[in-house]
Amino acid sequence: MKLRTFCAAAAAAAVMLGTVSCAENTAVSSDPPKIVENTVSIGKISSVEADLGVTELFLRLGDKNEVHYRVREDLVPKISENDGKLSVRKQYTGGYNYTGRDDDNYVEITLTEKELAGLDISDSAGDVFIEGFEAGGRVITASGSISLKNMGGGKDIEFDSSSGGVGLYDCTFGRITGETSSGSAYLENVTADRINLHTSSGSASVKLASLCNTDINASSGNITVSLPCKEDGCDLDISASSGDITVGGVKTEKKYERDTGSDILIKCQSSSGDIEVSFSGS
Repeated sequence: MKLRTFCAAAAAAAVMLGTVSCAENTAVSSDPPKIVENTVSIGKISSVEADLGVTELFLRLGDKNEVHYRVREDLVPKISENDGKLSVRKQYTGGYNYTGRDDDNYVEITLTEKELAGLDISDSAGDVFIEGFEAGGRVITASGSISLKNMGGGKDIEFDSSSGGVGLYDCTFGRITGETSSGSAYLENVTADRINLHTSSGSASVKLASLCNTDINASSGNITVSLPCKEDGCDLDISASSGDITVGGVKTEKKYERDTGSDILIKCQSSSGDIEVSFSGS
């Protein structure tokens, strides 16, 4: 199954970010649900809009433009395209308590074009995995995780996850704006023009491939930042209301500031968590 290849690439992200239940409160029939599997061929696509409920979404490069899904019959999505814009949307209304297997609950979109004008992705209670595109836009989940890998092309991205983790891996974006309400954010080998990241009750771990102005705020979680420079390679503004601060292996309390005259400022604030900043530059 085509899904297996992409799942393997995203497995580490799923373990790191944790699992998310796809439950929404309604009664479930005692009869086994009918599973529908289908592949829909589509034309050349310039942008993608997806609005799904409890269904996992996979978006990746492939050798064909198509949408493949395997879902319960009442979760079959509506697929349409207009002037290069692909829309994949839920058709049901109300809530569902999905208790089936993940292999029976996914939509996989494969596209041949690497560059997209934009993404507008929304998933109420399913995970979202996107890999390989030069694309920006918006990715939102209510109670599912988000994983973006080898993405960007210098375009802006906005993400928001209410109760699921977020992972960005080997990505190059313009501006990154992200928020998680009760999940962790994990950015590894990320290049950006600017990063604004807020976590309400989860940790934030950021490893930059190149320096950029970065503002990280965690209301009740730890912050870990790895910078590709020496300690005097950027300005620092670090504060923790009720946690410890460690900069370059040296622990301090409450507040740490360093003004080097740099154009780059790394700002980290945590209300009730620890902050650790490390340097990998030679």
